[in-house]
Amino acid sequence: FSLVMLLVLLVAVCSVSVSAATSGIDAATAADALHTLGLLRGVGTNADGSVNFDINGSLTRAQSITQVVRFRGAENEALSKKNAHPFTDLAEWAVPYVSYAYANGITQGVSATKFDGDGAMSDFAFLTMVLRTLGYSDSSGDFVWNAPYALAKKAGLIASETPDGNFTRGDAFVICYNALTASPKSGDTIAKQL
Repeated sequence: FSLVMLLVLLVAVCSVSVSAATSGIDAATAADALHTLGLLRGVGTNADGSVNFDINGSLTRAQSITQVVRFRGAENEALSKKNAHPFTDLAEWAVPYVSYAYANGITQGVSATKFDGDGAMSDFAFLTMVLRTLGYSDSSGDFVWNAPYALAKKAGLIASETPDGNFTRGDAFVICYNALTASPKSGDTIAKQL
């Protein structure tokens, strides 16, 4: 039964147009949908037994990488492979996620050997990772890593090019939800790939 529900939800997400995807889904709905698809975990359980997504909380760089790897449907691959990475400051739990993202060109460190996993994630850095997941490349000139807003809007990740100075977990969930049907550089959408 759960596999059938997962397929129905995935088909529904695939049928949403890019303009509808960026037209105002709220963080709680995005989190619930991603969780149902198995692409998001919470931070615990609420008093009523529901999953606590802490949508108003902030994300660290390591938590953000973990979210993006799960969102790609690549958590099992990340946990089963030992990818090389140059970082000397990673918490052990973050190593598989960061090393997977590094090996797949999704993230870089803050220096040649430091990742700063406990540092706060900004909206532009998160958008950069998601755009890279969609096949866009800042190193090839598709966008500028610290100003990805125009391409992120064009691809369907965000509705406005205005930077978000108070980037929350909920904001990240909405971006990931929108990315399911966002325009990749080439090939299928993430929803179709999943």
